[in-house]
Amino acid sequence: MRTSVVIPAKAGIHRRASARHKSPAAISFKPPLDSYARYRSRWIPAFAGMTAFLAWGLRKVSSCVIFLSLLTLPAFAAEGIDNTSHQPLPRFATLRSGEVNMRTGPGMRYPIEWVYTRRGLPVEITAEYDIWRRVRDPEGTQGWVNKTELTGLRGAIVTGGAHDLRESRDDQSPVVAHLEAGAIGQITSCAPDWCKVKFDDVKGYLRKSDFWGAYPKESFD
Repeated sequence: MRTSVVIPAKAGIHRRASARHKSPAAISFKPPLDSYARYRSRWIPAFAGMTAFLAWGLRKVSSCVIFLSLLTLPAFAAEGIDNTSHQPLPRFATLRSGEVNMRTGPGMRYPIEWVYTRRGLPVEITAEYDIWRRVRDPEGTQGWVNKTELTGLRGAIVTGGAHDLRESRDDQSPVVAHLEAGAIGQITSCAPDWCKVKFDDVKGYLRKSDFWGAYPKESFD
């Protein structure tokens, strides 16, 4: 009689980005004209008020430009979303490494929100913009990652509690492994209700209802 093994789950799929990943705070400064006005006011009172007024106006204009730029950046990204790869959307992919940064927008100028620590974690690509992909993780968190951080391999993460990996597509077939919730494996093929999945060196079949990473009735080899 074959002895089934237990595939444990590792703790967590991501962590909050640390302070070093956050975008630096904006640096404010006073235009040289303002300093000059305050210096010269002791000597030429008649021009001090005019110079200070001009400096104030420049600061206001600069603030408005920066504010409008911040408003238009997300809008530009949203309006510019396209299907760069010409592949189906949405679709599943997996993380290439054990440290993947998720940003709030499609570009390096956007801050890092999450750092993913589970190589092979399945994610769902929901949008594309240039070399960036908006992805959704198994917990529903969404953000943007560079396409180089993703692979076309299919992955599965066990959900809803412990489940059994079976020898064939049959609920009565022998159990080859006990899977804890959160265990991650690689999908090699799928039928409408079952998928063949590899966890570490153990292969077997798992119902789609027992994991996240495949669409209902999706089939592929």
